Amino acid sequence: LEHYDLHAMKVSEKGSQAPVRVVCEFAANGDRWTTTGISDASTEAGLKALVDGLQWFLYQEKCCNLHKEKAA
Repeated sequence: LEHYDLHAMKVSEKGSQAPVRVVCEFAANGDRWTTTGISDASTEAGLKALVDGLQWFLYQEKCCNLHKEKAA
């Protein structure tokens, strides 16, 4: 995880709680990627962004390893 940023989005005219957007920037093995989570709760938005980023990393690692195995 390189960067974690939390943003409150615009409050609706009805006066309800403003949604929160979390942006996570990741870097590993020379690659960089960004994920976003949006929710009314900051912890849920953060968790969504973190999980998506980690899932992407694991998916890429699995794909790379499968290609290496086929080439061998």
